[in-house]
Amino acid sequence: MKESPRRSAKSLALLFSACMLCGLCAAECSSCSRGSTANGGFPSDRGSNVTVYLAPGFDPVGGLADLLRGQTLLIDRFEDLLHTTPKTVDDSVMFLSNFEELVRNQAVLLSEFGDILKSRWRSLSRQEQHTFLCSFEDLIDRQVVLLTGFANLSEEDWNRFDSKNKTKFLSSFEDLLRRQSDLIKSYEDLYRITYGGITIEKSVDKTVVHRGETVRYTYEITNWFGNESITDVSIFDNVLGPIVSNITLGPSETRYFSKSAVISGDTCNKARAFGKTPENATISEESQMVCVRFVRVSKNYGSIKSGKQTTISFGADLHDDANSVEIVKSQRANSSALRESYNIEHIETGDQTTISLGTTGAKNYFRIVTSQD
Repeated sequence: MKESPRRSAKSLALLFSACMLCGLCAAECSSCSRGSTANGGFPSDRGSNVTVYLAPGFDPVGGLADLLRGQTLLIDRFEDLLHTTPKTVDDSVMFLSNFEELVRNQAVLLSEFGDILKSRWRSLSRQEQHTFLCSFEDLIDRQVVLLTGFANLSEEDWNRFDSKNKTKFLSSFEDLLRRQSDLIKSYEDLYRITYGGITIEKSVDKTVVHRGETVRYTYEITNWFGNESITDVSIFDNVLGPIVSNITLGPSETRYFSKSAVISGDTCNKARAFGKTPENATISEESQMVCVRFVRVSKNYGSIKSGKQTTISFGADLHDDANSVEIVKSQRANSSALRESYNIEHIETGDQTTISLGTTGAKNYFRIVTSQD
């Protein structure tokens, strides 16, 4: 039987996610026992043969995994009904909100499941770790299918939503994607605990600075081998150069290093950690890119210079909008004779007075300060 377009899209989304995740342990996950994916992307849960990911003997954590898997299937069935039920705009908003809440709650449960696995991971046998790693990957794959369903439901009625609901659902989708990234990060952590490796995370204490300010970069490196040390560890920053060298990380050890720098312009940089395993194999890992925005300002001048100026909005987003403004050369000043002066190169600071030329002759007082950002 030919798959519906929606089911086909689900299958592709699941397949793509599986390829991305299983690429970390392709050889290991290829031996996972799974059902057929002929029924729209999920293993054959809808038939009589339910896929089971349990280590030998009953394990409550394995039972929890299967409960989560069944919950995902129920949410998917709910989505099927939404696609086939005629709805008003208000109905669509209500049901899509409910579906989003179900998907969000499922993401929370998956996150807690990942925390449970981490808490007992080192007490598991290698075979049990392999089983649960593949099980967790499968649960994350299924969450991708639910995210795809949320996107499909939103798209169906998008043109009927008002701007408020569009903003609401777009924000919800962004949050769900962020939670999905956290789940994948948990999976990566479990993978590294199982198979070892080295990681580096880079951060900075300021993302926007003025001239002469100093920023502090922090480098966090971790040895994910549970019973092996990594020797000859070094960190190299592509802008700041060597950060540390010739150190040893013990089993499961995390260490922090930092370096300060004076920023004189916009900068984005990243770092790479290197080390050697007991087998003398070189391993390395690159950090994420970290950016700092440089803002030019003038301070404590006795006058405000005329001409084009640039203002910038400060915020967490590095892509803040800059707005060009112009301080003109002419200034109307009040005096007893209402004299006006034009084409002054500087606007003098200090107390100023403006006067209304209407019948009331009202005066307004204000001050031009001596500092300008």
